[in-house]
Amino acid sequence: MNYKIIFSDMDYTLLNHNLQISQKNKNAIQKLSAKNIPFVLCTGRGIYGVEPFVKELSLTKGYVITQNGAAIYELPHLNLIEMYSFPAEEIRIALQEAQKLGIDIQLYYDRILMTERLSPRVIAYSQRMEVDITLIPDALEYNGNLTKCLFNGPAQKLSQLKEIVTPHLEGKVNMFFSNKEYWEITGLEASKGKAALRLAQKLGIPSSSIVAMGDSENDISMLQAAGLGIAVSNAPESVKKSAHKVLEISCDEDAVAHVIEEYF
Repeated sequence: MNYKIIFSDMDYTLLNHNLQISQKNKNAIQKLSAKNIPFVLCTGRGIYGVEPFVKELSLTKGYVITQNGAAIYELPHLNLIEMYSFPAEEIRIALQEAQKLGIDIQLYYDRILMTERLSPRVIAYSQRMEVDITLIPDALEYNGNLTKCLFNGPAQKLSQLKEIVTPHLEGKVNMFFSNKEYWEITGLEASKGKAALRLAQKLGIPSSSIVAMGDSENDISMLQAAGLGIAVSNAPESVKKSAHKVLEISCDEDAVAHVIEEYF
């Protein structure tokens, strides 16, 4: 098959468990770029958590998909070209229940991250993503639009939240775990799969010519949308079942370089 574009998740797919890009992955991506084959970062991170890696990879043309498909930026200047948001009021019940459970709420609109308190979890997240935080008194009082909402807490509490909220919001928004301590909500039009297909169409590339790589629940739509959806070996079983191919190697073993070398 003649594949023409690759969409890659970042954390624990391109990035290893130390959140670093291996030299072998860097070299493979740079060789791919030299062939004018797009390598598109497709992540749940906000753009601020992607910019350092764009520079590290020396990506100067193409696109970046962030916030689980809610925003697409064009290189080299990372100009926003597409954004999908939803009214915060739509997820009011999720915000209420999260407050009751003591789960940290993180509200996003493009580059802005809002939260009610600087808990250790929120501080750790902001340091990891290198993002400034806007404090708000009460998430329930925010009446603007959101590109996504992230609930940051222990896995057990997030599972409780999901169980309570899903019957009320199913079919109205997208809900998924991006890792065991992050449960996220985006608008219906915002998913990695939909964003990948829209961008491929813009570039005149059929879905059959797409390769996508991922490891988490929020990657499933992208793996299913691609002509070849690939899960790394460290992905959970639910993600592996959604992929066309499961690698025998993990994000710690240059998985992205392996795929580029085999299919491009």
